[in-house]
Amino acid sequence: MLFTLSYSTPLAVDINPGTTASAYVAGNCMGTLFPIEVRTPIRSGENGPVVLIETLVLSDAEMIDGDIDLILFDSQPTAVVDAAAFAPSAADLEKIAGVVRVRGSATPSDWSDMSANSVADKSAIAKTVRAKTPPTLWGLFVARSAITFASAASLKGKLTGFVN
Repeated sequence: MLFTLSYSTPLAVDINPGTTASAYVAGNCMGTLFPIEVRTPIRSGENGPVVLIETLVLSDAEMIDGDIDLILFDSQPTAVVDAAAFAPSAADLEKIAGVVRVRGSATPSDWSDMSANSVADKSAIAKTVRAKTPPTLWGLFVARSAITFASAASLKGKLTGFVN
């Protein structure tokens, strides 16, 4: 018997991770945890809705073009501190549902530079995750290279996909 999973509710989330004007080293949390609301028009079952992540678009107002991971959690992990080392506990490690990598140091880079800023567009991600504590997934950006922002509002994002 073949089962087909159809994704019908669009997901579009604006991300403001709460980064600060500071120097991040590889492995630092960039901002704090942020919720990703994944509501569906109907009840999605006792285990929570399934989310298909399609795209992640980051805007960098300072054209730093750093290596950044978006860590996705299926339920709320322990709070983190901006610019502190990301060191998840064993319990929080089990809550990680996926990672989306944005690379600036790789060739080709995921970043497209404009005159004084840049945008990274990760398309066709096709990452499926389940929100165990509906209606929310949790996200966190982690620096994978040295990144120094002069302004707190330098990094923003948009996450799109579908919820079933």
